[in-house]
Amino acid sequence: MKQLASGAHQITRLGVIGILGTFVGCAGGESAPPTPRALGPDSANVRAGTYSPDGSQIAYWAEQPDSDQLEVARADLSGPRTLAANAPGFDFGPPTWAPDGRTLAFAKVGGGLADVWIAAVESGAARRLTDAPGVEAPLAWHPSGDRLEYLASGQGGTVRTEVLNMTTLASSPAFAETRPALGYWSPDGSMIAYQLVAGSGVFTLWLVDSTGGNARQLTTEGFEEFDEVSPWSPNGTRLLYTSRRTGTRDIWVMPVSGGEPLQLTHDVRDDYAPAWSPDGQWVAFLSDRGRQTDVWLVPSDGGTEVRVTDNADVETALRWRPGTNELKYEVLTQREALWAHSLADNSELRLTTDPVRLATSFDVNRDGSKVVFAVIRGGGVLDLLTAPVAGGAPEPLVSNSSNNTDPRWSPDGSTVAFTSNRTGNDDIFVVDGAGGAPRALTSWSSNEGNPRWMPDGSGVYFLSDHESSTFLRELWLVPAAGGEPRQITHDGKVLNAELIPQSPDLLLAVLGDKAGEFTLQRLTPDGTLHPLWDRSNAIGYLPSPDGKNLALLTIEPDGTRPTWLISLATGKARQILQTNEEPRDWSRDGSRLLYTVGGAVPDLAILTIADSAVERITNTPDRREWGAKFTSDGKSIVIAGGTSQNRMFTVDVGKLIGR
Repeated sequence: MKQLASGAHQITRLGVIGILGTFVGCAGGESAPPTPRALGPDSANVRAGTYSPDGSQIAYWAEQPDSDQLEVARADLSGPRTLAANAPGFDFGPPTWAPDGRTLAFAKVGGGLADVWIAAVESGAARRLTDAPGVEAPLAWHPSGDRLEYLASGQGGTVRTEVLNMTTLASSPAFAETRPALGYWSPDGSMIAYQLVAGSGVFTLWLVDSTGGNARQLTTEGFEEFDEVSPWSPNGTRLLYTSRRTGTRDIWVMPVSGGEPLQLTHDVRDDYAPAWSPDGQWVAFLSDRGRQTDVWLVPSDGGTEVRVTDNADVETALRWRPGTNELKYEVLTQREALWAHSLADNSELRLTTDPVRLATSFDVNRDGSKVVFAVIRGGGVLDLLTAPVAGGAPEPLVSNSSNNTDPRWSPDGSTVAFTSNRTGNDDIFVVDGAGGAPRALTSWSSNEGNPRWMPDGSGVYFLSDHESSTFLRELWLVPAAGGEPRQITHDGKVLNAELIPQSPDLLLAVLGDKAGEFTLQRLTPDGTLHPLWDRSNAIGYLPSPDGKNLALLTIEPDGTRPTWLISLATGKARQILQTNEEPRDWSRDGSRLLYTVGGAVPDLAILTIADSAVERITNTPDRREWGAKFTSDGKSIVIAGGTSQNRMFTVDVGKLIGR
């Protein structure tokens, strides 16, 4: 099941944001990393924490059964209070503090893919400020607090930076730019630094004054991006960014007044998510070196890189606590597995021996004998494995020091297509299902993904930002035996694609004619797009194997998320599932729909289309079942699930930096 809402997060990576050198070790090689401290109780499941301007409080999202709740607590996560109780839905990025610490701006998925809200920290009262069909999410407050920058998606795949006047609530463009661009105010509010999508996956950095005039281009290489937080140094004289000019990501710093940029990191693996220390003398960042993700430090004027954490955890969401030497980071702990579940007697056979961290993609081959899946090793490494559905030890299929994901069996079950970033960017590869050396089908410097086999196995469809001038992608087709890819779409507004079984047509999730909403279109071989759904945001779709029906998950204007059954012959639709019920897979004959039931810890059920009968398959409050697929005979399902918990940690780096 493709979740279109997750694709909307590609927008945030663009600006809320989401390459060979010499290894530089820990300073002096002797200082042991400091001991982290967990925030909150052991049961805490919180994420996207951001500190108030004075560092005394932290705002974050707390997972609830049916929505994500905005909370504010003391900096140690004690004394939590609920805010914005009248803003139902799911979070979309971290909350953003106003300069005076009295107001929080945040985005929630509701009637649109995401809307901008604000909440009073003291009273908790909240109100929605935007209501367009697409994505609106806060970027940064102006230092005066009277204006709020936010990103807004638009028709045709554009992403722009808008400024919301907090007195009049009127919006206007932050700067004169028709191409997709996202910007950040300087600490004094006199300038805006922004990154521009210049086409074909090319990003450049620019600077304008606060009125949006006097644009000056800062980089020309095309591999530079701002990453997740404001790039401005505390004194407003320098900008932090990441660059892939060497093949993998490194951290760079650039003087605003002009001059040569300085490369701060030089490792052969990705260094990313840089964050200025409160005094501007150090830069904290995440690195995938050593086949694990860790927190590191480097002097902002250049020097030796210093390790802060050293464990197998995958650290994210790095933030400095203002006025201190403390760094906050977050860790998602996953204990997951694959099971084969018999529908005859509800017995289960575990297919993976030890708890693993599973990526969201897995696939069962056509005869139902094998499953291929991705396991997260850490440090930007995802391996592909196969396992027999009847039981037996999993076997490695693709294992190297790169991110290998989204595996798809060929129709005859002999080959697996997948995405890998082993060359520094994402490309499409194929590998024999029994193992062997992978073979590249694409080799551009852009990013390619979402491989889908043609019904006869002769070619692979994929999405690419090659030849795209927007943040979205185009659809391409490449021969499975190798050869030159052929471009299928040319308007740069495709989010993802899926083939319609028993048909030469494809389903495409695209930006529609309204302001940034996602619609579902049918692409015929002559290149014509035919609307299937454009009355509300389409966030997930699943065609039946017989090619007759489509299960479509939507977000309605009232914030509900029903699933509709659409006839692919007539276009007629009827609702079949409610909010917090999401389709996962069809039986091979198209008569039954497998779906999840519940919010944070979903279970599985089966809907019989003919008579609407429902059969509950699992009842496992201690296991989150996020993925499931029928085997070919319809007698069993393969389940992916387990437990997950996101926690916040802080670490005092004072001794490491001599304070």
